[in-house]
Amino acid sequence: MMNSRHSSPLMCMMKTVLICVFFDLFFMIFFPLISLKWVAVSVTQVAIIFLSFTVGFAWLPWGILTLQLFHSLFSLEGWALGTLIGVIICVVMSRLKAMIQLTGPLSIIMTTYFLQFAWCLMAGILTSLRNHDWKFFQLFVNQGLTYGLVTAALSPLLFFIFRNIWLVPTNPFDHES
Repeated sequence: MMNSRHSSPLMCMMKTVLICVFFDLFFMIFFPLISLKWVAVSVTQVAIIFLSFTVGFAWLPWGILTLQLFHSLFSLEGWALGTLIGVIICVVMSRLKAMIQLTGPLSIIMTTYFLQFAWCLMAGILTSLRNHDWKFFQLFVNQGLTYGLVTAALSPLLFFIFRNIWLVPTNPFDHES
């Protein structure tokens, strides 16, 4: 396996985009086939959460924009709203990541669920303000509660995949002083 010093961030981002598009297509096709039309898994949100914890590079907002542009092909949320919320999540995580230890699957699931729900709250508020209709807020909160459980349950597997793409050590979340 390549050393992380020899890994191109652009190549890693391209692989991340391909993985997100693959999973978006997979879940969009597979879940309705097994009568799970009410479930929507956002791999892109998990990728953004992963990147906010592990990758500390200056062009992360451009990476979020790229992920959201591709994700907008499969989502009603839109790229602009998703990019804004993704950047807000990353700014918050840059301040909090020293306090959060993602050492096991349970902590990854809980953190991902919390951030996914915060994402849905922000999306609900901004969409409701834009459309002058607070029914959207209720919809986004319900989605955050239900879809977030499925996405959070899959997050340890997705973190494993993204760790291998970005060549991050098994436990990059140990913050040494």
